[in-house]
Amino acid sequence: MTEAFSEVAQSMQAAWAAAFARADWAAIAALYAPETAFYGSTPALHTDPAGVQSYFEGLVPVFVAARYAPPHILPLGPGLFAASGTVAFVVRVDGQEQERAYRISQVFRHTPDGWRIALHHASPRPA
Repeated sequence: MTEAFSEVAQSMQAAWAAAFARADWAAIAALYAPETAFYGSTPALHTDPAGVQSYFEGLVPVFVAARYAPPHILPLGPGLFAASGTVAFVVRVDGQEQERAYRISQVFRHTPDGWRIALHHASPRPA
């Protein structure tokens, strides 16, 4: 089961990263469950896909890519699992690209519409 969950997580994270690279905030928001808990790099908690989309619409446009490392998977129950790991956000500053490492935890839930992100928490990874 862990292997199947790992495939789901990596597929969802790849879709997330592709939408992020296109700055397609509606596509990112569509990956989230109707009731979600989303903490990004600001103090606000967003609890639905519209809130997630508004968060990304407010990002400074220096972010150009996201690269996920393979996650650690923790099954939580039928149709529910956690994925924890790291993601490197690529930013472009003064024409130079830099990576910013973050820790990320996500909970994925199987819904009638397929797999969705039910919880998302990211924080800068200490050096």
